[in-house]
Amino acid sequence: MTETIRRPQVKGTPSHRATRAIIAVLGFTSVASLLGWVYGVASFEALFLNVTLPGTAALAGIALWAVRRDDTELRDIFAIGTVAGLLGTLGYDVFRIPFVIGRGLLVLSPIESYGVLATGAETSSGWTDMVGWTYHVSNGVGFGIAYAAIAMRRHWAWGVVFAALLETGTVLTPFASSYQLGGKYFIIGVAYAAHVPFGLALGKLCQDPDRTRQILASVGRHVAPVALTATVVALVLWLRPWHLDSNIVDARDAAPGPSLIVRTGRVSPEFVVLRVGECATVVNLDDTTRTLTLQGTDRPLSAGSSTQLCPASDGVFHMKSDAGPFTGGFLIVDPER
Repeated sequence: MTETIRRPQVKGTPSHRATRAIIAVLGFTSVASLLGWVYGVASFEALFLNVTLPGTAALAGIALWAVRRDDTELRDIFAIGTVAGLLGTLGYDVFRIPFVIGRGLLVLSPIESYGVLATGAETSSGWTDMVGWTYHVSNGVGFGIAYAAIAMRRHWAWGVVFAALLETGTVLTPFASSYQLGGKYFIIGVAYAAHVPFGLALGKLCQDPDRTRQILASVGRHVAPVALTATVVALVLWLRPWHLDSNIVDARDAAPGPSLIVRTGRVSPEFVVLRVGECATVVNLDDTTRTLTLQGTDRPLSAGSSTQLCPASDGVFHMKSDAGPFTGGFLIVDPER
């Protein structure tokens, strides 16, 4: 009788390299929803349901498989990649906050548009905001895992290069035109600069995985899943997805078809989805005239009156309000609707 001897898998073998390649590809399935949508491949919702969610599930499955096999190399990819992605995403967002508060730049607003698109909703809400921010975090974690799979033990500077390439992708793909970034060099510069802390987190934690593993072990067991869970809980407490703003309810009944209201100068809901060639009705519920600006054109709106706004093309368009930088809204003209 011949006994089959199972030998432990040695890192760097062709099998391991193939597994790392698969992990890297799966790490990019989160952002595939956004890229596929701006390229017109399919709707964001369809790609989210059929690419992003299965890709995330596959990553989780491989991670559990690596833990059961006690495969140190693959476990490091998931644990270090996840933590690096979370820390990098936090640094990326914190870097941009002063530009939001100090200059009124709406550099965080696209995140919430992702939730509207991913759920196929007609307007934004607490639920779509929750989905959008969770999707944003999943992109960061996916990039972290992908980087760990392809660049573990590389010099930390490669992490910054990797992060810069990610931002270059948004500039060179139709994302820039879809979100009206053409000619907005300062905003693009801020985005590039914000990717530096993201890249540093990836590069520093992946450069010396043995040291990073020791640091994570000193923090506690199962740091990566605990950190992920804590992030989701924090988002739930912050965004309250169960809450429905009364302004959103009033806007739905303001006029037939896609509609918004202006109350105390603020446009509600923040995001409304239109089909190509469709218009949105805006009703001013204030007792003073408000001025809305869309695509460089001012639209004075007297008290109690309404107007229709019709974007000239597909994409995401910011509708400014004269009440302040954070009181406007967005019209998403979705060619896939």
